[in-house]
Amino acid sequence: MTSAGFTKALSRKWKEPEKAYRLWHRGLGQTTIEQPFELGKTQIVRVKDDITVANMIAQHGIGIRNGVIPLRYDALRKCLSYVYSSFYEGETIHMPRIGSGLAGGSWSEVEKILKDVATVDTYVYDL
Repeated sequence: MTSAGFTKALSRKWKEPEKAYRLWHRGLGQTTIEQPFELGKTQIVRVKDDITVANMIAQHGIGIRNGVIPLRYDALRKCLSYVYSSFYEGETIHMPRIGSGLAGGSWSEVEKILKDVATVDTYVYDL
């Protein structure tokens, strides 16, 4: 399962993250911490007392065009830095191999970013 597959599964389990993302994209609604809808920005959506979803804008477009991948590593770094700044010691982050599926990024590059910015235990799953 790719990150896109993960997103679909997440949306089946909890409607809030997708709904919040769509409202954010249209400039509507309120989130806990509102940021403009642009590359490098993140929206935090709490779905349960102990589960939070981060909607991150780290790619521009869909599909590789003229050899350019949609993933923007600098935007991903900003997003992940923001996510990690929102978590406390003892909390954990769980994710699929973000950025390396439809976004076209290299997992080894994404992993380097994660190692640079991670401040809490992080679990990456191959689904």
